[in-house]
Amino acid sequence: MIQFILPEPVIPSNATDPSRRPDPQGAKLDALAAAQGVALEQARRYGDVEGGFFAAAERTEDAPESFENEALLGLRFKIALPFWNKNEGAIQEAQAKQTRVLRSREKRLQLAAARLDSVDS
Repeated sequence: MIQFILPEPVIPSNATDPSRRPDPQGAKLDALAAAQGVALEQARRYGDVEGGFFAAAERTEDAPESFENEALLGLRFKIALPFWNKNEGAIQEAQAKQTRVLRSREKRLQLAAARLDSVDS
């Protein structure tokens, strides 16, 4: 014979933490992603600058005489042009998105708190 014993049901307390709900957690992560998007676009304000060294060697045969050796050493820099492009449009777009997300987050938190209040009542 199989018997099942269930624990006594427990009614949650009135002090339910709204931050444990998934919708405020999602809103918090959305706000964090929007803030990181602004930081990313600000980092893209200036183009990448690259630099390096290069070397090349060549040996050719000069038929009547002998072999001729040639070596080349150099320094290379790469700078993005134009200098006046500061990525301002993308930065403003990311800031506007961050503002929208923060407003949406506040509304979602208010809604979650209202739901908890209605459940507690």
